Amino acid sequence: FEDCNFESEEIGKIRKDLNMDLDQKVVGGVFRMTPQKEPFDFIEVIKKVVKEIPNLKVILVGSGLLKIKVQQKIKNLGLETHFILLDQHPNIMALYSIMDVLLLTSSYEGTPNVLIEAMANKTAIVATDAGGVSELLKHEQNGLIAKPHDIETLASHCIKLLNSKELRDKFSNAGRRLVEDEYSPEKRIDELLYLYGKN
Repeated sequence: FEDCNFESEEIGKIRKDLNMDLDQKVVGGVFRMTPQKEPFDFIEVIKKVVKEIPNLKVILVGSGLLKIKVQQKIKNLGLETHFILLDQHPNIMALYSIMDVLLLTSSYEGTPNVLIEAMANKTAIVATDAGGVSELLKHEQNGLIAKPHDIETLASHCIKLLNSKELRDKFSNAGRRLVEDEYSPEKRIDELLYLYGKN
């Protein structure tokens, strides 16, 4: 958790390096560009969100076999000025801290590390109910969930959070508490020792 506490000056510097205004709303995505992650759904959600929040910036981090097609779809929809595309970033944890919302659009998942990392960084989350997502996210308690491919609801959730700092703070604080309680290294070590001890 020491890696998840960033000063406002550091966050401001990252925004400046990415040519972003300090007051711009930011949606982020961190995933491989593969069919499982549904990057085209992600873009369709953003297309709808931009209609309501024209000044939106989107940080999309990841590479993979669909990267070129993702870039082309963004261009075809005229969304190039909204997207910042990064294959990777030297301080991904700091990137979470400048995101108002992390968006996950996967059609299937295990337990996504990206959600645990975002929660540790107190980033509000909108995600699809895929795989182990519901083990981390409780709808309207520490995030907002929609069914896979439900573009309308995912976009509505993003807009709702982007327009309410109070709601973002509520969910992000609850998410941080969950990670501290259930996913800290000390907790995991204790659980492993207990399991090995039983055998």
